[in-house]
Amino acid sequence: MRFVKAQTNGNDFIIILRKEEDSSITGEIAKLIADRYFGVGCDQVMELTKITDTRYNINFFNADGGRAEMCGNGICAASLFIGRIILSRDRAELNFTVSDREYRTTIEDEEVTLFTEKPIFLHKDSEYQILSTGNRHLVCNMKMVNLVIDLKNKFPECNIHFIECIDEFVRMKTFERGVGWTKACGSGALAVATSQNLQGSVKIIHDGGTSIVRSYDDNRVSLTVRPKLVFSGDFYDAS
Repeated sequence: MRFVKAQTNGNDFIIILRKEEDSSITGEIAKLIADRYFGVGCDQVMELTKITDTRYNINFFNADGGRAEMCGNGICAASLFIGRIILSRDRAELNFTVSDREYRTTIEDEEVTLFTEKPIFLHKDSEYQILSTGNRHLVCNMKMVNLVIDLKNKFPECNIHFIECIDEFVRMKTFERGVGWTKACGSGALAVATSQNLQGSVKIIHDGGTSIVRSYDDNRVSLTVRPKLVFSGDFYDAS
């Protein structure tokens, strides 16, 4: 099974381009591939299915083999892979379907920008907010970081983000459902910026790098990052 490894701010992925004759990968296989000791190692495994040259379907699997409904950093990493490797372009516009939702990306040299709808509030109080970007994100103060296990057990369906607003940027740490601590989360950055009602262009500082979130008047938001393609290889133990 041929694969490419990529990362966006340290949030790392195994990308598999599925051919027509190939069977879809299973959660069990994805879990093995994602294992950092017995497989290749990654936060998420993504299976790309080509619809047209510039349109793809993506299935995401978390490291534990469970399905992920959306992954902003992963879509951006997939965009770079398609643009550079498949289309051989430094600039391109691509479209993706993930869990029946549509997303658009643009590639401009080293930068990839994802355009999508503004996250939706599901819950909001003085301690935390829960928002949906297709998957669920719980946003709370950095001071609550020691409560991560309690929050994980209470909200098992959520990615959990601990934040600290500092002047013109937001520092963010992420504990991701089905993965654990991660270096960054793209859809989480969109949720964080929305949860704080941040307008215009906002810099989000993750443990693994920086992303830029922009909000627009038409209820749209964007995520700009710099993904990297790391290496390619063959995974043999797919039984």
